[in-house]
Amino acid sequence: MMSAAEAYAKGKNVPCTIAIADDTGYPILVERLDNVMLASTMLAPEKAKSAVLFKRATADLEKTINDGRTAMVTAPNLVLMQGGLVVSYEGKVIGAIASSCDVKDQDIPVAQAGLDAFKP
Repeated sequence: MMSAAEAYAKGKNVPCTIAIADDTGYPILVERLDNVMLASTMLAPEKAKSAVLFKRATADLEKTINDGRTAMVTAPNLVLMQGGLVVSYEGKVIGAIASSCDVKDQDIPVAQAGLDAFKP
């Protein structure tokens, strides 16, 4: 998963950090690509954790906030921004992959490239 996400990001020349978390949201692998903004190194693992804890893509959480549920921003220690995707197997959340890129519109495609490579 990490290799596929990294290859996609490098192929698009998009600096980003990619994180994979286990079923508790704990990061098990983090890769920071060259020339990425330093904030992404914190954001990607937290997006992965947030996806696991909510059992949904973080883009859905961001949309909930944008649609008016602003109280959601008070959730402690979570990053409710697009880029975190749940990894499921046999209907159970087993982890997440997330990316935080210098180009916001690449957050989901980079993570999706990694998720698409998932083979249980």
